[in-house]
Amino acid sequence: MILALDWGRRHLGVAAVHEKENLVTPIIDISGHSVDDLLRKLSPIIRDRNPSKLIIGVALIDNEVETPESESARYFGSRLEAEFAIPVDYVDEFLSTREAKNRLDLSHQTRNRDNPHPDHAIAAQLIGETWLSLNRINTQSHA
Repeated sequence: MILALDWGRRHLGVAAVHEKENLVTPIIDISGHSVDDLLRKLSPIIRDRNPSKLIIGVALIDNEVETPESESARYFGSRLEAEFAIPVDYVDEFLSTREAKNRLDLSHQTRNRDNPHPDHAIAAQLIGETWLSLNRINTQSHA
């Protein structure tokens, strides 16, 4: 099992990627006030689920140019890799938040006290789906 993360300075969406089943499910949105706060809140999820890999969405311009958001996501990834000794992959998250909000609207899911920002978990789901698609393409081209 792999965890996909939608990084934000105040919110972190988390989704589970089940590679064998080709399935990604949103788990939760975590709110925090700093990188350390988000790491502290994410730690129990990582320890409980014991992922083999972490995937973090990065906001790139034209699929290649780094942005301040992508640099902070990579910094967060380096902290995760150092703390948990789990490999981290990065995926361009172009428009994932907008698509997540569209999916949320279509599902008629509402925000609630337990998950006030479900769009971030859905964005993490999209990041996981993107990674699965890219991984499948890379696997097929090397076969």
